[in-house]
Amino acid sequence: MTARTKRIKQRMLESEPTISSERAVLFTEYIKGHPADSPITRLAGAFAHVLDNMTIRIEPEELIVGNMGPT
Repeated sequence: MTARTKRIKQRMLESEPTISSERAVLFTEYIKGHPADSPITRLAGAFAHVLDNMTIRIEPEELIVGNMGPT
């Protein structure tokens, strides 16, 4: 394990676990706003809405970024 990955791991282990509802809120917001669309179109639209509007978080020293929520 490199020094960088050791630091990232230590930071992760020391952090307080959190839960964010942002993804669920954005998904539900789109689904409720498009009741006439077909189910597959609604799912695709909801997914696009989440990707377009979700908060992006980039942690220090990350080379590959991505997350399920803003916290």
